[in-house]
Amino acid sequence: MTDEGTQRKGDATLRFFAPLVDRTWVAEGDGPMGKYTCERRFERVLQRKYVRMTVTWDLGEKTYEETAMFGRDPREKRLEFWSFQSDGKNSHGVCVAADDAPDGAVVFEAQMPAGLARLVMWLTDDRERLRVAVESHSKKGWNRFLDQSHVPQEG
Repeated sequence: MTDEGTQRKGDATLRFFAPLVDRTWVAEGDGPMGKYTCERRFERVLQRKYVRMTVTWDLGEKTYEETAMFGRDPREKRLEFWSFQSDGKNSHGVCVAADDAPDGAVVFEAQMPAGLARLVMWLTDDRERLRVAVESHSKKGWNRFLDQSHVPQEG
């Protein structure tokens, strides 16, 4: 992809975040650690060149936090993300095209200690539900181990 094509793709991906910004999106469910509430908040930062996603998992007796930044790396001329978690882990990945992702989804891949992983985010048709999936790659393809449906928090 040319620099201009990469710029257009990066701009379109950053536009994906526009309806998410300045809102808190909440998902509730049951997971391996029991009942949880997951809040994702998006905001434009650093002269609106980046989108910061702040994630808070309430796991009952425990809280897990993540801060991720999405933006264009001017050196690499591509859209990337940088993520830092409260357990001391961090990751860095790039925006990729994924034919198997839902229409309108943004997909970021990162090389993790356990192998290749990806974050897939998309809005439902009515744009009032944010879907978030995290997948790991295996010989058989992508294995989804997180699939959440977030709704905007009122107020």
